[in-house]
Amino acid sequence: MAQPTEYFNTKVIVNDMEKALGFYQDFLGLRARSQRIITPGIAEVGVYERLFGVRSPHFWEISMETDPELHRGVTLIQWYSPQGKPRDQNLRMCDPGFAWVGIPLQVPPRKELRTTYERAPHSLINKFISPPMHLTGLPDTYRCCFCYDPDGNLVELTTNDHLSTVVKDMDRMLAFYRDTLGLKVGFDDTVTPDSLRGREYEMLLGIPTPHVRVVRLFCENDLASRNGGIEFLQWFSPQGQPLEGKRNIWDVGPRFAAIMVRNLDAVYDELVGKGIECFSPSVEHGAWKALFLYDPEGNIFELIDDVSHQDMRR
Repeated sequence: MAQPTEYFNTKVIVNDMEKALGFYQDFLGLRARSQRIITPGIAEVGVYERLFGVRSPHFWEISMETDPELHRGVTLIQWYSPQGKPRDQNLRMCDPGFAWVGIPLQVPPRKELRTTYERAPHSLINKFISPPMHLTGLPDTYRCCFCYDPDGNLVELTTNDHLSTVVKDMDRMLAFYRDTLGLKVGFDDTVTPDSLRGREYEMLLGIPTPHVRVVRLFCENDLASRNGGIEFLQWFSPQGQPLEGKRNIWDVGPRFAAIMVRNLDAVYDELVGKGIECFSPSVEHGAWKALFLYDPEGNIFELIDDVSHQDMRR
């Protein structure tokens, strides 16, 4: 079994980097930590060809910092080649394969969430599903709300980093993420339409009479703080239409999360032995090693070697 130690970040593929920066940097206040442009002519392009399984990749990547102390963040990527499909605006929040990124806005010195909502310009305020809300049973300081970025990607403004993905078969996904990858279940809750949480979800998500199972998984170092998780939702009502086939790494949308694991080479051997489809063996580049894989429902997931990555944090 893999030994996942820590949540690292979420990758969001965008159509227009300048518009995306206007939202994530200027409006939300995230700080750009680093950026790079990978073109087919540079020496290191071979690393990304092996990592992504695509010839001559050309993309612009900017890492945005959400938690300076934990070095966590959201990485924005605009692909030039291959060019991905724009986000399907007909996708619904209950469709398996639909995903959104959770971004913390209450970590000092980030502005308080209510202030962020109230100062939103008119062009953005109509993209909010609801004002910030508190959910019953959670700490008094907890608030969250949902809005859309310029590409129509759903963004959850909340208190912790995470990636949420709607799934078709929760038990099958848990068998992979919990039993094979070794993530720990932090909570497992079913929201029914007639419950208080169900009525709160209806206001928060804009979905009438929601009936959904919500499971969040954490890495070893994140379990106590509940910060930095992988969240899955299986909708019973309304039931969505699953996305067909596997995702492309360059298609617009919240595309994948990255976690750190111990002994990545051994993890790769174990995954291949269990029939898990990986893009490649672990790829080494400077201080880090990483690989990409497909989960049982065709979602992309990234594993980063924990030991090699510590050097990048010092």
